[in-house]
Parts: sequence; structure tokens; C-alpha cells
Amino acid sequence: MIKNKNVLLNLHKTYVKDSECKATVQDKVIFLCHLTFRVQKELKLCAKVYIKTRMIKHLYDKKPAQEYDFIIKNLHTMVKYPDKIYNNRDSKTGDYCFTKLMGGVNYLVSLEVEKQFDGLDDVLFIVTSFQLKKENYITKYDLLWSWKGGESSS
Repeated sequence: MIKNKNVLLNLHKTYVKDSECKATVQDKVIFLCHLTFRVQKELKLCAKVYIKTRMIKHLYDKKPAQEYDFIIKNLHTMVKYPDKIYNNRDSKTGDYCFTKLMGGVNYLVSLEVEKQFDGLDDVLFIVTSFQLKKENYITKYDLLWSWKGGESSS
């Protein structure tokens, strides 16, 4: 595993930048962050969140450059300090959706629980992230937790 200060930017520069569309990249896994204690406790989630180069490559190939750059620079904040957390829908990849309002735009990060990874039980992996362009997109999801006036609400 790789550990760097600017972990996502370094991962992007080392493995994804300038790669051809749909090209295969080295499969690397990095630790992104711990969830806050409040989120762990309220939702009974594991603390550790990881990301794979393949997911970053997926975003790099699919998202407009400006959206990709914003996500890479802010993904840590979106995951560590979500505004709301939803159960993901059965038809979608991932178990949870974290949303965060940043710069007047809502972003969604989908996370999936992996039962066994590197000798650990139940860690989270980021599956995808994107701008919520339609306001009603998330209304069909079950809200599990949100911040309200600086206090958590379950």
C-alpha cells in the first residue's frame, strides 16, 4: 500500500495521468481516511476507507476534467465529513451513499463494504463519485443519517 500526504493527487500522477481512455492501470490500493467517530457509532460502520487506482481511472475516463479535478482534490472531505448518508439502492453498486454540499454543488460518493481486506474485517472502499446534477436523484434513497445544525441526527 502507498502512503503519501497528498495521496489522491500522487496516485493520480503516478498511475492515471495521461493514460489512454479505457487503458488498464496498475491495481494499487491506498488508505484514504477514517470515518469520524460519530458516523462510525451512529451507523455501526467500520472506520477505514480505502480507494483503488481502478476507481480513480474510472472517474478520469468518465468525468469532465473540471469535475474530476474537484473530486480528486475534495474526496477526502466528502467522505470524512458527509452532510448526509443514505442506504444505496439494490440496483446500484455500493452499500452507502455519502453526500456533501461543496461550492454550492452536491456531490455523491458511493462506498462498498468489503468483508475481508488485508487481514481486516469490514472496510469501506470508494466505488464512485459524481456531481448530483438532478436535485431529485437522491430522494428515492433511504436517509440513514444527517448533520442538522451542527448536531447529528439519525
